[in-house]
Amino acid sequence: MSEPLQKSQKGKNRRQKAIVSPKPSKWGEMNRQQRREMMRKMQSEDLSLEVVHPDAAGIDIGNDIHYVSVPPSRDPQSVRCFGCTTAELKAMADWLKQCRIRTVASDGHPHQASAEV
Repeated sequence: MSEPLQKSQKGKNRRQKAIVSPKPSKWGEMNRQQRREMMRKMQSEDLSLEVVHPDAAGIDIGNDIHYVSVPPSRDPQSVRCFGCTTAELKAMADWLKQCRIRTVASDGHPHQASAEV
């Protein structure tokens, strides 16, 4: 084989190896081609999750604001934010009842679960 052909074959082999090599688990460690391929794969797969608790809401608990999400079929504005005062928490509870929510899930921060004595 001639010298230029050998170099082009080596480059081609490297590209093929990069495509079939296992993908790094962290997005930041992937090169642009690997990220693009991962996005294509994710978009082509059926990533729908099974609904286990259809009457559940999610709450992201913050120091000043709580973000609450209900299933989109329950309210046209399925994500709302509420403050931390008693009146605002009661408004949150009323909205959850109006949306027929029976249970909630929140992020588990240990310092938020403990009460000061």
